[in-house]
Amino acid sequence: MAPSLRPTTPPYHLHRQGGIAHRVSQDNKLGQLEFKYHLLVEKKRLERELLKFQELYGVIYSEPCLICLDDIHVHASTNLIETFMCCGGFICKSCARNVRELESCPLCRESLYGKTEAEEKAQVMKLAKRGVIWAQLKVGQCLLEGTSGFKKQVQTGLEWVNKAVAENYPFALCELSNLYRGGTASQLGKSEEKANELLLESANLGYSWANIGVAKVCFEMDRDEAYFRASVAFALDNKNEEAARMLGYFHFFDGIPEPSTYLACYYLNIVACEDTTTGTASYLYCKALLRLASHLHGAGADDIIATGFNVLPAAFFWLRKSCELGHNEAMDQLKEWESCDESRCANCAKKVQAGEKLKQCSKCKAQWYCSKECQVEAWRAGHKKDCKRAAIMNFVDYLNAEYHNAAAPCADVIRCDRACRSRPFDELWNPSGAYLDDCRTAAALDRPPRRAKPEEDDTAEELDRGGPAAGGAPPRGGGPSAGLIGVFAGVDVVVAEAAPGGGPSDDSWGGGGRPNLDAAGATSTAGP
Repeated sequence: MAPSLRPTTPPYHLHRQGGIAHRVSQDNKLGQLEFKYHLLVEKKRLERELLKFQELYGVIYSEPCLICLDDIHVHASTNLIETFMCCGGFICKSCARNVRELESCPLCRESLYGKTEAEEKAQVMKLAKRGVIWAQLKVGQCLLEGTSGFKKQVQTGLEWVNKAVAENYPFALCELSNLYRGGTASQLGKSEEKANELLLESANLGYSWANIGVAKVCFEMDRDEAYFRASVAFALDNKNEEAARMLGYFHFFDGIPEPSTYLACYYLNIVACEDTTTGTASYLYCKALLRLASHLHGAGADDIIATGFNVLPAAFFWLRKSCELGHNEAMDQLKEWESCDESRCANCAKKVQAGEKLKQCSKCKAQWYCSKECQVEAWRAGHKKDCKRAAIMNFVDYLNAEYHNAAAPCADVIRCDRACRSRPFDELWNPSGAYLDDCRTAAALDRPPRRAKPEEDDTAEELDRGGPAAGGAPPRGGGPSAGLIGVFAGVDVVVAEAAPGGGPSDDSWGGGGRPNLDAAGATSTAGP
């Protein structure tokens, strides 16, 4: 089993770096923009692949919708059109959604409901005899299988299928290919060569599912051709789950020159949302989400996932869905994750004692806590948002979902040194008195704090540069060092490094935490 990308330390340890919540928040915003860029580039690439396909095999057949008159690739996929057995006409899916509540056909005004099976059979047979190719194929399929009121007549069914094939109807060519491949009809026999020939012919006419069939056939022999065919299939029909699955595999397993973690998540999510069979898509999507978190926040996911921005609840959600569908690797992975997380509190990292059982979050079932206090504390620190995002099915909505406000105090900030928290805000931020106004005043005026006029010009130059002059030692008790970064948004201040004697030490900050203090100097907390 491949090594897991899942973080092995609880979120509590991850708050200890200065400004982590603010940095992770910015990483997620950049990730949203980066995904939009990747998706735009991918759409342009799919358009180019479709143009290349038409240059090689001819223009794909299209007809105008009989309502909106937009051109539709009517032979590309059944997902693009809505056909009517009453008159044999069709409209595009967009128009079909607008007229779905109508009780009569929008083209011939005949009633769409209340017909018996015999009446529907007579309608489709009438259309087939009139030469409507999709009706000819439907009659042939019904006769081959003995459904929809038709008695099973294999030879007659093949004749109707061949009538549609003679018209170069891609759906019929693909159907005949399946009959040859499976040897379903004894009159045809089993022939892989004939099946592949018909499949390729159907694909070259622009049938989306046939292009996926060709991609699967040539996957081991020619990956470039497989990727091209899968791209064409998705460009023709963006609801083709098999095309999305193959493109997701290419990006996830680095099967192309420039794989994208964003696109791996995007494509695998399309399949995972409809995954009701093997659970593979849900399992890979879970791993893709973890890989995306690592991509967004750095190579080591252990060091950057914080409460309020935690991907683990969503990863648990999709892993459990994969387990429900019987995926063996997902079951092993879930046992490993649960045994790891059940052993310590997700908020304070307290290890469980023998015979002790931690409390599990009842909503996401992905975090465990040693006490009600820790659970409430983590909920206020941002786990509330993590829980809500975990159940979002659509990847685009998940990526754009609301994250925890980085200005709110993190769990470790609430637990930071009492002596440090009791000190006045200006003493913490401006211990030397080098600035005239505090951070709140500067934020209200939308400008950096004004500095006090120094006695010597060289000191002024040092303050302007945010630190001591080049080659000089930092003055004890002087202005902020080069490592001091002020974020003038409310009272957020990130202390990445303090100059000797110029501010609180790393220990007094609890490892570089970011205090969020109210007017009285106490730490403010948000309610659940």
